[in-house]
Amino acid sequence: MNIEKWEDLTISNDFIFAKLMTDKEICKEIIENLLHIKIKDIKYIQEQKTINIKYDAKSIRLDVYVEADNKIYNIEMQVVNKKELANRSR
Repeated sequence: MNIEKWEDLTISNDFIFAKLMTDKEICKEIIENLLHIKIKDIKYIQEQKTINIKYDAKSIRLDVYVEADNKIYNIEMQVVNKKELANRSR
């Protein structure tokens, strides 16, 4: 089992990413900086949100689901380019 040292963890680590993004102020600042927008208020944040569409279809798991200013943001951390992002984003 490969265990990373606490000191070596960065925002690309799933645990650290989820903990940072569930903090309203940090999440708001990251979204604003990445998208060059202003957000008045974040109403809801959920990490690892699962969406089940149909009983016979694959479910969807979002890293961080955010509702803010009557919009929904799906925030994903990608650390490896598997060249399938377009298909996965549909």
